[in-house]
Amino acid sequence: MADASEKTSWSGMPGEAGAENRLLLATGTRAICLLQKEGLSLADCLGILLEDVAALDIGKAFLQVRNGIAEGKSVAASMREAGFPALYVQVVAAGEETGKLFEALALIADDLERELLRKAPMEDGDHLALALRRMAMTMSLGLPLIPAIGIAADNMEHAGLGQALLDVKKDVAAGVPFGEAMVKRANVFGIVLARYLEAGERSGRLDRVLVSAADFLDRILKIRYRRS
Repeated sequence: MADASEKTSWSGMPGEAGAENRLLLATGTRAICLLQKEGLSLADCLGILLEDVAALDIGKAFLQVRNGIAEGKSVAASMREAGFPALYVQVVAAGEETGKLFEALALIADDLERELLRKAPMEDGDHLALALRRMAMTMSLGLPLIPAIGIAADNMEHAGLGQALLDVKKDVAAGVPFGEAMVKRANVFGIVLARYLEAGERSGRLDRVLVSAADFLDRILKIRYRRS
């Protein structure tokens, strides 16, 4: 089993090395999704991927995953031991739990690619839009609302918004409707967004509304900061 230093040796690298590893992780994950469409098992997909990247840090991580699976460990546990990013492991775990592993890999590839393509520095709205997309991502895999909020909050780089989401999670766990908990914190999330999410929860389409809310935030930021 990898020790704590090994767990972050490749995925947590700063600067250009870290960016290159994130790119390789995104393309490797996308390659697995492509291969499985032809009926290949995950082990076979990993074997083919390793033919290309075995000598790289990312290749060593994927090899550790394949070996862990062969030993009877879950995919998520194997990835955790190999130092994969926390969000990646959490989404894969959700996919395994609900029988949607390859769907989970495709969604995490989308998330990685979206962040790699980001050009402008992140504003508060960017952090919130990303959290809403990640909530929708895990809920689309069948994960209940409360753990979906927790995963989004745990992976936020904005401490204030992350704590506000954790407070929402606490309220929901105590029986408060999600929309009502968001409205209570309209000073953080904005009243229009909070009311929209409240309406989405009432209509039973919260996962779709979360994505629409993120799209709304992206559009506002694009106009405000003249983003291309």
